[in-house]
Amino acid sequence: MPKTILVTGSSGLIGSEAVEHFDRQDHRVIGVDNNMRRVFFGPAGDTLWNLERLKATTKRFTHMAFDIRDRPAIEELFRMHRFDLIVHCAAQPSHDKARDIPLLDFEVNLGGGRENSISMLEAIERIEQMTGRKLDWRYAEEARRGDHICYISNLGKFQSHYPKWKITRGLDAILEEMVASERGRHAAVHSR
Repeated sequence: MPKTILVTGSSGLIGSEAVEHFDRQDHRVIGVDNNMRRVFFGPAGDTLWNLERLKATTKRFTHMAFDIRDRPAIEELFRMHRFDLIVHCAAQPSHDKARDIPLLDFEVNLGGGRENSISMLEAIERIEQMTGRKLDWRYAEEARRGDHICYISNLGKFQSHYPKWKITRGLDAILEEMVASERGRHAAVHSR
């Protein structure tokens, strides 16, 4: 049965491969990409050529041109669609470039430290505690090809360089909002 898949960073190298992979399996793929690589790397980083290639070669791909940091746009996307799978590939990929644009790199790639970042296993445990029910999931020990390791850092040094920066939303608030949204979506489906 076809599923609806969200791919962020869908015009980039890994994201476009994910788009093609799921499109070949006849799933509906919605891609979010705002060509931020052009901002990071100049004209040589432009991914519009790849977007045009995807539009020409895929059957069930829809492109959405907005920034994943645009919260109202993301909220509207999730109001309009129910995703069976989310493949998050949007990122600023260069460690060298991160030195030149530390705030933008931090905002795009992590958005915070321990106060609002969590591993998937920790998120599952927290959501189970919030909802009072077990989630259906499985853990595979082996890394998938292309997986990245995310290190949650101490924000002290970052905050010393950017003293006006602060976390505006804590982890529990983010998870509680996700749980409330899912409960609302579930209630709406079952009231029909």
